Amino acid sequence: MRAAAIVPAAGRGERLGPGEPKALRELAGQPLLVHAVRALSEAVDLILVVGAQNSSNSNRLREIGEMTGTRSHLIDSADSLDPAWLEGAKVVGITAGASAPELLVQELIARLGERYDVSVETLDGIQENVHFRLPVELADPVPTARSA
Repeated sequence: MRAAAIVPAAGRGERLGPGEPKALRELAGQPLLVHAVRALSEAVDLILVVGAQNSSNSNRLREIGEMTGTRSHLIDSADSLDPAWLEGAKVVGITAGASAPELLVQELIARLGERYDVSVETLDGIQENVHFRLPVELADPVPTARSA
């Protein structure tokens, strides 16, 4: 079994200004997390979302997985994993809600490793290539022939 992981809610998105979290910002009319989970669902047979049952973000990740036709389950921790969900799955995708600690994801991977030969693969996210110019007051002056 292979496990692929994606964390679409990474980062606080401060450079985008106040407001909703970065993962909820829209790209092509849909939140970034929708694109991330859709990409994950194309590569896996099952999606496990680590997060609280009352987390709207975590529930939304599970719903998106299901909307793509990929079996998806929301679990609080590795202890919530039902082995029956893994039947027939060769590749399991793991993602987490915005507030789920990384430790819970690692514990889930370890639990899968207890029963299966697991190799973990991290999917590449969207590469950001936006560059901002420094204000003139902060930029280093470029040496000219006169000042050299």
